[in-house]
Amino acid sequence: MAVIKRKKPVVLTGHSAATFLKSKLVNEEKIQKRIELCKKK
Repeated sequence: MAVIKRKKPVVLTGHSAATFLKSKLVNEEKIQKRIELCKKK
């Protein structure tokens, strides 16, 4: 079970939680890559 902290707490169970966490991780990786690219310039 995962609790996502937003304005309203969202509680996800099972598959939806896994999907959400995966998409969140992917987004964080993309942001990290963008930050690295910006630093290189």
